[in-house]
Amino acid sequence: MRVWLLCAIIIVIVCSCNRRDENRLLHRTIDSIDFTCPDTTVLSFLKKPENREFVFRYLCSDPRWRVTYEGAVVADLREISTHEASSSPNCFIDIRIRFGPYERSSPPLLVSALKKNAVTFVEPQESIKVSLTLWESELNSEYVGSYILLGGDSIWLEIEEWSTDKKRLATHEAIIDVISELERILKLPRTPDEPGYWQEVLPAGTANPKPQISVTGGFYTSRVIRGFINPGEEGYIRVKVFDVQTNQEIDVIKTELRRTEYVGWSADDSVLFPFEVIYSPGDDRVTDPVRYEVWFYPTAGRLLIEKEDTVFSEN
Repeated sequence: MRVWLLCAIIIVIVCSCNRRDENRLLHRTIDSIDFTCPDTTVLSFLKKPENREFVFRYLCSDPRWRVTYEGAVVADLREISTHEASSSPNCFIDIRIRFGPYERSSPPLLVSALKKNAVTFVEPQESIKVSLTLWESELNSEYVGSYILLGGDSIWLEIEEWSTDKKRLATHEAIIDVISELERILKLPRTPDEPGYWQEVLPAGTANPKPQISVTGGFYTSRVIRGFINPGEEGYIRVKVFDVQTNQEIDVIKTELRRTEYVGWSADDSVLFPFEVIYSPGDDRVTDPVRYEVWFYPTAGRLLIEKEDTVFSEN
């Protein structure tokens, strides 16, 4: 018997830099450097469907990653929006794993960089020196940006860095960290539906048996919806927000919540997997109270849990 349970998860996220902010698009290349790319041969193993599918399932289950769909299934590392390198204390970095073909018609990050062929592509291989293009920022003359794309075919590692460090130390460290994590995941036993498996391999504190959904305030006017769930099969969730008085879904919030989030799953219904959805109400005409509903979509959507709350309270 499947158990649909949710509980609160507290994840501290630093959102000082949004990778999809159009204001951060670059206009002019200013330099290129000789960059020593670490060994990325592990990415070639992810071209095998069974390995790629297992890594996907793990990342869906790990609260450190947010797995969504943006032209393809992508996994963004949540905690690293700022990365402090030894010679670059003010550094912003975004890390993404893309499951699917890379297409210029739906680029993952910098549209202008792609149009000018300024993205550095590196196939899976041992450590190699490459020419890494640096870009000027229109927001801060001291910062330069770079974007490197590692992999090929159906698996890519994307790293964008903004810092004053032209050596790209943070990019180098990020590649090493992610490659090491992928190597660790690929060495795990492939028995994800056995009792106790996920409690053993996930970060401490990930599994939580309490049935609860949490809605809290985030940055500025944003709302953060957190919880735990085990749908028992592969799929994604969407959060819907309804006006309690009219019982109608709130259109302005519906637009904000278009993004999906893939969640972990297991036949072991004693383990619950975290999810987190962030949105901004965006309209002071929205009245309280509201009802939050979490829907799961394997092939057809079904309601998992709901909660009445306020939109503009300070909690």
